Amino acid sequence: MAKETKDLILGYFEDPHDLLDAGNTANNMGYMGLDAYSPYPIHGIEKALGIKKSWVPAVAKTFLTIGVVCGFSFQYWVSKFGWALNVGGKPFNSWPAFVPVTFESAIFFCGAATIISVFISCNLKPAGTKFIDRGFTDDKMALVIPADNDDEAEIVKFLKEAGSYEIIKVNY
Repeated sequence: MAKETKDLILGYFEDPHDLLDAGNTANNMGYMGLDAYSPYPIHGIEKALGIKKSWVPAVAKTFLTIGVVCGFSFQYWVSKFGWALNVGGKPFNSWPAFVPVTFESAIFFCGAATIISVFISCNLKPAGTKFIDRGFTDDKMALVIPADNDDEAEIVKFLKEAGSYEIIKVNY
Protein backbone atom coordinates (compact mmCIF):
# COMPACT_ATOMS: atom_id res chain seq x y z
CA MET A 1 0.00 0.00 0.00
CA ALA A 2 1.48 3.33 -1.06
CA LYS A 3 1.84 6.13 1.43
CA GLU A 4 -0.49 9.04 0.87
CA THR A 5 1.41 12.26 0.18
CA LYS A 6 0.40 15.85 -0.42
CA ASP A 7 2.02 18.92 -1.88
CA LEU A 8 2.95 21.66 0.58
CA ILE A 9 4.17 25.18 -0.08
CA LEU A 10 6.52 26.56 2.57
CA GLY A 11 7.23 30.22 3.04
CA TYR A 12 10.28 30.94 5.20
CA PHE A 13 10.29 33.96 7.52
CA GLU A 14 13.04 35.62 9.54
CA ASP A 15 10.83 37.36 12.11
CA PRO A 16 8.23 35.54 14.23
CA HIS A 17 5.89 38.54 14.04
CA ASP A 18 5.92 38.34 10.24
CA LEU A 19 5.13 34.62 10.47
CA LEU A 20 2.29 35.35 12.89
CA ASP A 21 0.86 38.08 10.64
CA ALA A 22 1.14 35.87 7.54
CA GLY A 23 -0.59 32.99 9.34
CA ASN A 24 -3.39 35.26 10.49
CA THR A 25 -3.84 36.69 6.99
CA ALA A 26 -3.79 33.21 5.40
CA ASN A 27 -6.43 32.02 7.86
CA ASN A 28 -8.60 35.07 7.13
CA MET A 29 -8.22 34.42 3.38
CA GLY A 30 -9.74 30.98 3.92
CA TYR A 31 -6.74 28.70 3.48
CA MET A 32 -7.32 25.39 5.25
CA GLY A 33 -4.81 23.01 6.86
CA LEU A 34 -2.31 25.71 7.80
CA ASP A 35 0.73 24.82 9.86
CA ALA A 36 3.82 26.61 11.10
CA TYR A 37 7.30 25.43 12.02
CA SER A 38 9.49 27.31 14.46
CA PRO A 39 12.42 26.45 16.73
CA TYR A 40 10.57 28.00 19.68
CA PRO A 41 6.96 28.66 20.69
CA ILE A 42 5.31 31.73 19.18
CA HIS A 43 2.60 33.19 21.38
CA GLY A 44 -0.72 33.34 19.55
CA ILE A 45 0.21 31.15 16.57
CA GLU A 46 -2.59 28.65 17.29
CA LYS A 47 -5.21 31.38 17.12
CA ALA A 48 -3.62 32.93 14.03
CA LEU A 49 -3.66 29.60 12.17
CA GLY A 50 -7.19 28.75 13.29
CA ILE A 51 -6.18 25.72 15.34
CA LYS A 52 -8.95 24.65 17.70
CA LYS A 53 -8.46 24.16 21.42
CA SER A 54 -7.34 20.67 22.39
CA TRP A 55 -9.73 18.13 23.88
CA VAL A 56 -6.94 16.49 25.89
CA PRO A 57 -7.48 18.56 29.10
CA ALA A 58 -11.13 17.49 29.21
CA VAL A 59 -10.06 13.84 29.00
CA ALA A 60 -7.49 14.42 31.76
CA LYS A 61 -10.07 16.02 34.08
CA THR A 62 -12.58 13.26 33.40
CA PHE A 63 -10.11 10.48 34.17
CA LEU A 64 -8.82 12.35 37.23
CA THR A 65 -12.36 12.26 38.60
CA ILE A 66 -12.75 8.60 37.64
CA GLY A 67 -9.46 7.86 39.44
CA VAL A 68 -10.66 9.58 42.61
CA VAL A 69 -13.95 7.69 42.58
CA CYS A 70 -12.31 4.32 41.82
CA GLY A 71 -9.54 4.75 44.41
CA PHE A 72 -11.88 5.83 47.18
CA SER A 73 -14.55 3.24 46.33
CA PHE A 74 -12.03 0.41 46.25
CA GLN A 75 -10.60 1.35 49.67
CA TYR A 76 -14.06 1.77 51.15
CA TRP A 77 -15.14 -1.64 49.83
CA VAL A 78 -11.97 -3.33 51.12
CA SER A 79 -12.17 -1.81 54.61
CA LYS A 80 -15.94 -2.26 55.02
CA PHE A 81 -16.68 -5.55 53.23
CA GLY A 82 -13.68 -7.26 51.65
CA TRP A 83 -11.26 -7.31 54.59
CA ALA A 84 -13.07 -5.68 57.48
CA LEU A 85 -10.75 -5.15 60.45
CA ASN A 86 -11.85 -3.38 63.58
CA VAL A 87 -8.76 -1.45 64.64
CA GLY A 88 -9.13 0.41 67.93
CA GLY A 89 -12.87 0.85 67.52
CA LYS A 90 -12.46 3.16 64.52
CA PRO A 91 -15.17 3.16 61.86
CA PHE A 92 -14.63 1.02 58.77
CA ASN A 93 -14.98 4.01 56.45
CA SER A 94 -12.26 6.20 57.95
CA TRP A 95 -11.75 8.50 54.95
CA PRO A 96 -8.58 10.32 56.15
CA ALA A 97 -6.68 7.05 55.80
CA PHE A 98 -7.91 6.78 52.20
CA VAL A 99 -6.42 10.10 51.00
CA PRO A 100 -2.95 8.91 49.86
CA VAL A 101 -4.20 5.98 47.78
CA THR A 102 -7.07 8.06 46.40
CA PHE A 103 -4.58 10.72 45.32
CA GLU A 104 -2.23 8.18 43.73
CA SER A 105 -5.01 6.42 41.83
CA ALA A 106 -6.28 9.77 40.55
CA ILE A 107 -2.80 10.70 39.30
CA PHE A 108 -2.35 7.28 37.68
CA PHE A 109 -5.69 7.38 35.84
CA CYS A 110 -5.14 10.98 34.74
CA GLY A 111 -1.57 10.36 33.56
CA ALA A 112 -2.37 7.20 31.63
CA ALA A 113 -5.39 8.77 29.93
CA THR A 114 -3.42 11.91 29.05
CA ILE A 115 -0.59 9.96 27.43
CA ILE A 116 -2.99 7.85 25.40
CA SER A 117 -5.10 10.84 24.31
CA VAL A 118 -2.01 12.85 23.31
CA PHE A 119 -0.84 10.01 21.06
CA ILE A 120 -4.32 9.79 19.54
CA SER A 121 -4.77 13.55 19.05
CA CYS A 122 -1.31 14.09 17.55
CA ASN A 123 -1.84 11.41 14.91
CA LEU A 124 1.86 10.60 15.08
CA LYS A 125 3.46 9.07 12.01
CA PRO A 126 5.90 6.15 12.08
CA ALA A 127 9.52 6.71 13.06
CA GLY A 128 10.66 6.65 9.42
CA THR A 129 9.10 10.02 8.64
CA LYS A 130 11.36 12.30 6.63
CA PHE A 131 12.22 15.83 7.73
CA ILE A 132 11.08 18.75 5.62
CA ASP A 133 13.96 20.92 6.84
CA ARG A 134 16.23 20.23 9.82
CA GLY A 135 16.67 23.99 10.30
CA PHE A 136 13.24 24.17 11.94
CA THR A 137 14.85 22.95 15.15
CA ASP A 138 17.60 25.58 14.96
CA ASP A 139 16.93 28.92 13.30
CA LYS A 140 14.27 28.71 10.57
CA MET A 141 10.57 29.50 10.68
CA ALA A 142 8.04 28.67 8.00
CA LEU A 143 4.36 28.92 7.22
CA VAL A 144 3.00 25.79 5.53
CA ILE A 145 0.04 25.99 3.17
CA PRO A 146 -1.24 22.82 1.48
CA ALA A 147 -1.13 23.26 -2.30
CA ASP A 148 -4.60 21.76 -2.73
CA ASN A 149 -6.16 24.85 -1.15
CA ASP A 150 -5.98 27.04 -4.20
CA ASP A 151 -3.88 27.91 -7.20
CA GLU A 152 -0.18 27.44 -6.39
CA ALA A 153 0.75 30.70 -8.10
CA GLU A 154 -1.71 32.55 -5.87
CA ILE A 155 -0.22 30.97 -2.73
CA VAL A 156 3.33 31.85 -3.83
CA LYS A 157 2.23 35.43 -4.57
CA PHE A 158 0.62 35.69 -1.13
CA LEU A 159 3.75 34.40 0.63
CA LYS A 160 5.98 36.87 -1.25
CA GLU A 161 3.68 39.75 -0.30
CA ALA A 162 3.69 38.55 3.33
CA GLY A 163 7.48 38.91 3.51
CA SER A 164 8.71 35.38 2.93
CA TYR A 165 12.39 35.32 1.92
CA GLU A 166 12.26 31.80 0.43
CA ILE A 167 9.39 29.74 -0.93
CA ILE A 168 9.64 26.04 -1.72
CA LYS A 169 7.23 23.29 -2.70
CA VAL A 170 7.62 19.86 -1.12
CA ASN A 171 5.79 16.58 -1.50
CA TYR A 172 5.25 15.25 2.00
